[in-house]
Formats: sequence, structure tokens, C-alpha cells
Amino acid sequence: MDPTWGQALDQALVREEARVPAGDRWLFYQTALTGPARRAWMAGWPPPAAGAWVDWGTAYGALAVEVAHQYAVRVYGVDWSRARLSAAARWEGAVPHRGQVWWTEADALSFSPPEPVVGMSARFLLQHLPDPAGALAHWAAVLEPGGVLFVEDVDDGWTVEHPAPPPAWAAVVEALSRLQRDRGGDRQIGRRLPELVTAAGLELADTALAVQGARVSSEAFRLSRQLEVLRMEGERDALLAGGYLTREAWQEGVSARASASGPVFMSAGTLRLRAVKPPASSAPPSRQISPVC
Repeated sequence: MDPTWGQALDQALVREEARVPAGDRWLFYQTALTGPARRAWMAGWPPPAAGAWVDWGTAYGALAVEVAHQYAVRVYGVDWSRARLSAAARWEGAVPHRGQVWWTEADALSFSPPEPVVGMSARFLLQHLPDPAGALAHWAAVLEPGGVLFVEDVDDGWTVEHPAPPPAWAAVVEALSRLQRDRGGDRQIGRRLPELVTAAGLELADTALAVQGARVSSEAFRLSRQLEVLRMEGERDALLAGGYLTREAWQEGVSARASASGPVFMSAGTLRLRAVKPPASSAPPSRQISPVC
């Protein structure tokens, strides 16, 4: 993928910043800042057969546009948030690309495009779903034999920071993990992805542990810290209302994080995998999945 085109995409996305709700800023910045790493991963993807693509949990749509451009295909960018899809549709128009993107407000456990699907992608979505196995079973049923699925997701067990973060901030991070678990999510889903994918009837083609680790400067640490705090602020009301944290504990944690200084060693790991749907003669029968209300 042309680096100049990728830079134009990132710039178009950043221009949407002022219209992003405060609670969603962390997701927006994460999308914008991970562009180069995301496109480097895509550079190794084999081209799909003729047909459509689905990007599940597309959010602000960067990956959907990148797939459309790289393969000149029609991509269904699927998300439950109409606001995110509207933002994606606005900035997409500023980046000419070779394919088509149809922004689709739908559920990841029920949407089926009206045409053959030969490719799918899902980044950082399964960790949030109460039924990731059901989602993968539905995706496998929608995917054409020989079609390919690319998945990336987190595992907090592969995250390291040294020196360790302040205890008050660690308490905030743990509170968010408990909130996500109570919602049915899993911050350690990375290690489970291979078994979940194969249980859905797909064949693993390759897996890779993507670990980014470095001794970062004070400035780089400051930017990373700001993104982390933004993510927590997006869930602050839910954390306080659910009793996961007191207001005092929240403020203490944020203040402690703000006062921490670098340089530090930081690493974060995600699991990336590619899976293929076997020929129809060897594929197990699909099961019916009820939509999530």
C-alpha cells in the first residue's frame, strides 16, 4: 500500500477529531495512531477471491477503507454505532480509493450481506462481545468456502510496564477490567482466539504474536499516558455508577498517572491470526445464532 495514500487517510481521519464525542476520543485516537502498524500487517495479506468483504466492528472505518483500496472490492463496514458510521462516511469522501465501502448499522451476530463474502476482518472487537464463540460461528456461516478471516485482539497478560504504574492507577485499570468482564467481555481473549476460531469450523492458516516493546522517552510516554487516560475517562461514569471505583479513588488514580514520568519500558501484545473456511465438503454444519438485543 502506497505510504503517501496511508498518510492521506490518517490526515483525513484526524480532521474529524473535533466532531468526535468526548467519551469516544480514546477509540478515535487509537484508530489514528495505529494506522502504520495496521497497514504493515495488511501488506502480508494474500488477495481474496472475487467477492465482498466484511469489516466487523468497523468503528471509524479506517480498516474498511484500507481493505477497499488494497483489493478494489466492496467492503461492508459493520458497526452498531450510527454516530461512528456517520463520521466514517464523512472522512471517507476525502480519501479517493479503488473500492466501495457500504457503511452498515448492524449486529455482528446477525448481519449477512446480500452477496458472497470472501474476506472478513475484526480488530479489537471480540474482547467486547459476551458471546465471541457465537459471533465467530455466525461469521463462519456467512463466509464462502475458501474465504479468509483476519482477527486481531488484545491480551493484558502480554502487557508490561517497568517501573510499574502507580498503585492508584493500577486500581483504575483493574476496575475497568472488572467492568468489561461483567459486561461479558474478556481482556485476555488473545490466548483464546485459536481455539475459538477452530471451534467455529475454520482452519488456522497462521498466527502471530505482535508485541510492541521499547524503552520510550518521556514525550512518547506522555502521549501514551494521555491515550490511556482518555480511554478510562470514556468509561468513568460507568465505573462510578457501578461502584467499581469511588470518585476519590478515580481522581487519585488519574492524578497519580499524570504525575508519573518516563523514560520507562513498555510492551503490549496482541494476537493476529488468519483463518480459512474449508471446502463445503469438509465444513461442519453451521448452527443458528440468535441476534443480540
